[in-house]
Amino acid sequence: MEIQLSEIDDSLSDKIKALIHGYTIALVRVKSDPSKENIFGSGTLVSFGGEDGILTAAHVTEEIKRMNEIGFCIGKFHHTHVKKTKHLSISNVGWSGETTPEGPDISLIRIPQTELGWIKANKIFYPLDPNLPDKVTNSEFADKGPWFISGYIGTWTISKPQNGGSAGSHGLRSFIGIVESVEDYSAQGNFDYCKITVEYDSNTKNPESFEGLSGGGLWKGKFSQDNDGNLKVDDFILQGLAYYQTSIQCKSRKIICHAHRSISTAASHWQRAIGI
Repeated sequence: MEIQLSEIDDSLSDKIKALIHGYTIALVRVKSDPSKENIFGSGTLVSFGGEDGILTAAHVTEEIKRMNEIGFCIGKFHHTHVKKTKHLSISNVGWSGETTPEGPDISLIRIPQTELGWIKANKIFYPLDPNLPDKVTNSEFADKGPWFISGYIGTWTISKPQNGGSAGSHGLRSFIGIVESVEDYSAQGNFDYCKITVEYDSNTKNPESFEGLSGGGLWKGKFSQDNDGNLKVDDFILQGLAYYQTSIQCKSRKIICHAHRSISTAASHWQRAIGI
């Protein structure tokens, strides 16, 4: 069912954001300078073949490799679940070694079952599909939205003095953006790409920088109507991953994302890694 962005009222928008937030996680520096951003990346909680993990950007996991510990923020406030990075299995998928708009820039963090209890008590893991391109054609992918992009913004979580000078943090606010369509879809081998336009004018409240959103998910909703003719969302398909922001030009910028073929490539990579 194809719908227009204008058909999504505030009530339905809130339901959509709550559902997508259930799959979205923030990656946090455990020991950071209070004057700097704590969140350095986002991810989507995913599962495949009986294993669970996080789908994110490769340049985000490259930073994780330099840490002894990493914090996973899964709630609305800045409390972290800290894990030793040595307990995580990180696999980059087609990573060139450099952060560029051309990509590819996608990675998987596999989490041992013994480390998952607290996350699973609060979040949902999305099943990766290695056959996604067979179910979503390139033309269907580029159809008009609405599309949803999810993640966390670093500048929204910078610590600041509170209560007479003691250090505190902003509450965690996930960013769930809604756009009418994706642009400039292209495919290169096992990876594909698209862009989302972010507008900066007097009517928008978009963050000045999207640092921290890298690794966040790009989603497409499936909608229907109930017996009273009211619009409802039945399901979401993870169809991409954000990894790069351009500079602001003419009051707009682009968020560059991997698309559905890249998600399938990541799932196939995981499939080979666990031998199924």
